[in-house]
Amino acid sequence: MGSVAEETQALGAAFEVLAPAIGSVDRVLLTHGNGPQVGNLLLRSELSVEAGVLPGLPLDTCVADTAGGLGYLVGRELANALARAGTRRETVAIVTRTAVRPLVAGEDVPLKPIGHELPADRRLELEARGWTVVELPNGSVRRVVPSPEPLGVLELATIRSAFERGTVVIAGGGGGVPVCTAPDGSIVGVEAVVDKDLVSALLALELRADTLLILTDVECVFLDYGGPAERPLGEIDVASLRRFQRAGSFGEGSMNPKVEAVARFVEGGGRRGVVCALGDAALGLAGRSGTQVVAGSGS
Repeated sequence: MGSVAEETQALGAAFEVLAPAIGSVDRVLLTHGNGPQVGNLLLRSELSVEAGVLPGLPLDTCVADTAGGLGYLVGRELANALARAGTRRETVAIVTRTAVRPLVAGEDVPLKPIGHELPADRRLELEARGWTVVELPNGSVRRVVPSPEPLGVLELATIRSAFERGTVVIAGGGGGVPVCTAPDGSIVGVEAVVDKDLVSALLALELRADTLLILTDVECVFLDYGGPAERPLGEIDVASLRRFQRAGSFGEGSMNPKVEAVARFVEGGGRRGVVCALGDAALGLAGRSGTQVVAGSGS
């Protein structure tokens, strides 16, 4: 299910690839996901409650705990990789609170998967536990929770200060901890998760970043991915990308939020949004790999 040792090994391997690209850029902000980790922590909490061992943890606290733990690992392994590459940069991880609207019973809110994929024959058991689950294309099931729209990041001033002085900032981990303002003006947690790609776009625009680079496990965005008309997208203007999106060309899987994020970034004034494979990060930054989304007409 993914131990800390396994996460550390994966991060070390990733940053061996990414360190040259990160070291070549004056200002860098990194975000990361935490879907499997937050789902695992929530499950541990629920099992502990059932066993009468410890009180349960609300979902927003699970997001905060995993964002902090992963932020520490990301910052540590990145600093080590940069040092091995001959570059010493300060790194800082900031547990980020993301403002959202309060959840209202009966209101239609997008859902986002957390935890790991589970066998389909466990569906009734999981639903009896109170989970909402969805079936995946491969036949397995996964837990889903509310995922409201991000409205802003409360730590923006602190993030901007560190970003502008050249510190490599790790923020918006897992989309940030969702919070809202209560009627008395106090800040309260919301039992939900926020999409990390949308928060990445929001932060990139607020910081006036030049490029939003989203790294994934495929080389670029594809039309009709896995279908008979599959076609890779290279450079494309944002208006054309939106037309494909409205036509349902990206489905509702993990790629659609990435398409939405780069489109928002470019529409908001960003110069370029890129979706590419992790191993192609340097080429993606140079405009030579992945899907390159720009404001003007492309090919």
